[in-house]
Amino acid sequence: MDIPVPFLTSLTIPADQLRGTLVQVPYVNPGAPEFGFTVNVPANWDISTYPEEAPSPDLSPRLLLHASPDAGRQIELCIFATVLTREVNPVDWADGWLELGGQGIVEARTWKTEYGILIDALTHATDRDVKGVRRFMTIKDGPRLFVIEARIRAEDAGAANFVQNVLLAAIQSFALSRATKERFAEPFDMKALPGRVPLVFPFPSSWEESEIPDAPEGGSGLLLDNAGAGSILVVSAPGCDASEEIEDAALDRIGARIDVKRMDDAYIAVPRSVMNVISRQGIGQQGDAMVTLVTGRIETPDVSAAAILVAPSQDTSPQGFAIARRAFEVLVEEMQPAR
Repeated sequence: MDIPVPFLTSLTIPADQLRGTLVQVPYVNPGAPEFGFTVNVPANWDISTYPEEAPSPDLSPRLLLHASPDAGRQIELCIFATVLTREVNPVDWADGWLELGGQGIVEARTWKTEYGILIDALTHATDRDVKGVRRFMTIKDGPRLFVIEARIRAEDAGAANFVQNVLLAAIQSFALSRATKERFAEPFDMKALPGRVPLVFPFPSSWEESEIPDAPEGGSGLLLDNAGAGSILVVSAPGCDASEEIEDAALDRIGARIDVKRMDDAYIAVPRSVMNVISRQGIGQQGDAMVTLVTGRIETPDVSAAAILVAPSQDTSPQGFAIARRAFEVLVEEMQPAR
C-alpha cells in the first residue's frame, strides 16, 4: 500500500521532552491480576481502564486501557489482551488480528525472541477509501498476549509522527505487574532421540509421539503428530555429514502418503540454533489439501539428524500452520546432544 505516513523505528521527539508530558498509568484487574501492568501515556489525555474485563481464549482480545486526547477519538492509544491455548509466534497470531480489524500491513518489522517472533506493524484498512492508519506491537508472556495499538483517523504525516512517538514511548515503558517469563503458552516436555549419541529437544506435550521402526543403526526416529493438524518426522544417526542422506530417506517415507510437488534447492542457515542447522521449504498435496513442507538438516561432529515438518497450508488452516511451524522452529533451534 502507498500510504503517505512514515514508519518510525525510533523516537523523533527528544526523549526528555516527551517524558515530561507523560504519566505512568497502572492497570489493575482484581479478577485476573496476572494481566496487570503499568504504561506511560500523555498526561493530558482522557484515560479509561476496564478492570472488569477478563481476557479468555474463547473471546476476541479484550480492551484493557484506552487513551485519547479528544472526545471525537481522532487519535487513540489502546491496549488489548488475550489468552493463547497453543504455542504460536505472535507474528502468525497477528494475521487474525489484522483480519479482525479489516487491516493490511503497510510496513512492519519483527523480532526473534525466546517467546517467539514479535511483530510491530503500521497498517491501513483494506478498504483504501477508509482514512487513517494504525500501528500495533505484540508482547507475549507465557499464554498471555498483549497488543499495544495506536490509531489515527487521518493520513496526516505530522499527526501520525506524533502518535507513533506516543506508541513507542508506551512500548518502552510497558511493564507487567506479574511477569512470569514463561516462554511457551502451553506445556513443553524434553523429548529424547536415543542412540549412540542421544539428542534432546523441547516440544509441546500435547502432540502424540510414536517411534519409527526402521531408524538408522545407532540412531532413532520419532513421529510427532498434532492430532492430524501437522506432523514432524525427526530421525538421527551417529557421525557427521549424514543429515542429507537422512533427509532424503525421510522425504521418501513422507512421499508414501504425500505427493511432494516441490522442494526448494537452496538451504538457509537457521540462526540461534544450538547445533548446525540448515533448512528449506516446499509444498505438497495430501488428498485434496495442499500442505507446507519444511526440512531441517542438523549436525555436530558426532551426530546427524533431520526433521521434516508437514503442516496445513497457511491458507487452509492458519491456526494449524502457526502451531506446527512454532513447534518445528523450537525443535530445530534447540535440539542438542544429551548431557
